[in-house]
Amino acid sequence: MKEKSLQEFVTRYAYEVECPDTAAVEEFLASEEVPVKRKKKVVDIRPMVEEACEAGPGRVRLVLRDLEDRKVRLDEIMTAVFGRPSSELGITRTAVFGYHKGRWVEPLAEGKSWQAASL
Repeated sequence: MKEKSLQEFVTRYAYEVECPDTAAVEEFLASEEVPVKRKKKVVDIRPMVEEACEAGPGRVRLVLRDLEDRKVRLDEIMTAVFGRPSSELGITRTAVFGYHKGRWVEPLAEGKSWQAASL
C-alpha cells in the first residue's frame, strides 16, 4: 500500500488569531451553515471549523478540518469568522494533524516520515 504524502496526510490545522472582536466568532459559531461561492459551486464552510475558543486577551484558537471533498481555504474561513481577510489578521499556525490508526496525530509525533508529493 502506497504511503500518503504529507500534503495528503494533513487534514486538520490549529491556528491562533489576533482578534480585536470576539463577538464575530460567536456569531459565526451560532450559524448552522455558512455558504461560500467557489468557482462553479457553493460550499458550506461551517463544518470545517471544529473549534473556536478564546486563547487569551484578543486572541482566538481555531481548529479547522478538511472535509472529504473540500479543503480548508484559510482566507475564506477568516473572512467568514472575523469579517476581514487573513491579510489583515495576525495568524499563527500552531499545529497540523493527520488521522492515523484511529486518532489525530502530528506528522512527526511517532517518528514516521512522510514522502514528498510529486509534482
